[in-house]
Amino acid sequence: MKSTLCLMAMVLLVGRLHAQRMDTVNTLYSPDTTSWQYKMESSAEKWARLKVKGIDYQLFIRYDRKTVKTGNSTTGSVGYYGKGALYWLNNVDEVELAAAGVAAQNAGEFMYHIVENDSTEIVPWTKPHDFRSNNKIAYAYLGKFSTRNRILRLEFYSTKHYYDRSIWTFNDLFLPPARLKYIAVSYNNKYLFRPHQQHLIPHNSSKYYSEESFQVEGKDSAGYAKGKKVFHKLERGDIRFPWSDSINHIAVEIEQTLQNDMYNVYLKRIISGKTDTVYVSNDWTLTYYSPNPLLRVSSAYFNKPGEYEILVVPEAPDDFKRNTMNKALAIPFTVLPAEARAFTSAQVGLIIGACLLVFATVFGIYYFLHRRRLTREAQQKEIARLQLRSVRSQLNPHFMFNALAGIQNLINKNDVDATNRYLHKFARLTRNVLEEKKQDGVTIDEECTLLEIYLQMEQMRFGFRYEIRVEEGIDAANTEIPAMLLQPFVENAVKHGVSSMHENGHISIRFKIKEDALLIEVKDNGNGFQDGSPLHGNGTRLSQERIDLLNRLHKENPISLHKKSDLTGTTISIQLNGYLHALHDH
Repeated sequence: MKSTLCLMAMVLLVGRLHAQRMDTVNTLYSPDTTSWQYKMESSAEKWARLKVKGIDYQLFIRYDRKTVKTGNSTTGSVGYYGKGALYWLNNVDEVELAAAGVAAQNAGEFMYHIVENDSTEIVPWTKPHDFRSNNKIAYAYLGKFSTRNRILRLEFYSTKHYYDRSIWTFNDLFLPPARLKYIAVSYNNKYLFRPHQQHLIPHNSSKYYSEESFQVEGKDSAGYAKGKKVFHKLERGDIRFPWSDSINHIAVEIEQTLQNDMYNVYLKRIISGKTDTVYVSNDWTLTYYSPNPLLRVSSAYFNKPGEYEILVVPEAPDDFKRNTMNKALAIPFTVLPAEARAFTSAQVGLIIGACLLVFATVFGIYYFLHRRRLTREAQQKEIARLQLRSVRSQLNPHFMFNALAGIQNLINKNDVDATNRYLHKFARLTRNVLEEKKQDGVTIDEECTLLEIYLQMEQMRFGFRYEIRVEEGIDAANTEIPAMLLQPFVENAVKHGVSSMHENGHISIRFKIKEDALLIEVKDNGNGFQDGSPLHGNGTRLSQERIDLLNRLHKENPISLHKKSDLTGTTISIQLNGYLHALHDH
């Protein structure tokens, strides 16, 4: 008995938050003698206004204040909820309702109905039909209704302004106890990656408890289980769990109520022999999955081992406060000490530090070896580039020497006109060669122009025929190949192939597509040589060396050189892999 009184006293001392805004009804609403409010409230009938006023009407309430059985002089209290309002009554047997502004002439523009305990419609939707008047105003009389230990709900609206409807709830301190649907201990996985706490996280995100269960008594004709619902009140010891910081909250769901926010939730705590009671909330929510009110109690309220009890208490506003602890829904649970961890925090710190040290060491060794390998590769590429430039520098003097030999030959023949034309082409060729010297790669168009000038010069000396063809589909203006790649092979075809055949000699240069590679063929119809023998001339030897160096620099895009020679002629094939899809910065 003593503990019950202590608990009641603590509950009364705890601060509470109510969703209502409370106003006591005991004075006239308006001093305006022409208003509906004044005419109804100052009449002998003593009507009291309901404060949510419509555009075309005003609702009023009346009850016999002499019959109110209370020591509190306050007999009505109002709370507002947007378009709706709650009117608390204090032991009132009956209320009468009326609507000012509604008369027989405009009654067809209004509709109302009244529902008892949110379940029984005692006045179905209807138009006002009982019209009365006092010595000051006419009004529509909506009826007299019993309110003792029940809740009435009045909905009234104008058909012209439905959005301006009034919804009034009258509660004569009807405070039925809440009924539990379930309670759930909810976990999260915020410590999923902490090895020393993983074992504290259950496989399911929530563990449910309920006072209702299903007792199987067999199967029906379709093979489904049949039985009955069994109710078992949750007792101390039914809900027990060890504390873990992965616990997020306890969810409490109750059956649907007539008014959710009059059910306040408290938490009684017994920790280390000390008892206290804290107010939690009355902010019940409705979820998408269920029409039942749901409230979550944060784990911050029960984060220590101890005995706890959730109390769902139906309570009226402070004006009509009475002891309703006998109607409280009590849900006891026990929080046990946290389970022992696999590692202490210091051990976890050492393990993490050791792992970081090993990772840093391995990464440092890898970084050092990787940098050294990149440096060595860069040095090898630089050596190859220097060698490539050396070979390239040897090609240009060789080419110039051969061209000057041709000029000397024309001079010795005393052919002034041919010599002048040859010198003109030689000047153009020299300029192109000097410009190409500045870069390692040229486009196919630029290479063809250089070969065209060179062949025209040699054609003046030897009289052979030639052709240069680029296969359709090759972007000759943008596809680059190594500079001076073909000239030594063309020069070799002229000097050792067709120079003695005059107009019967023929040289063909073709650029083709072979799968994803560029294939270049230099073909002449000279006497040829044996396939096993090396190519003639210093220029072709330098070109072979140059191809080998390019393959060392660009292993992903190798260049291959093939020769085929017989008595009908010689064919040099150069295959450049990947040159059709990328321009290489040599």
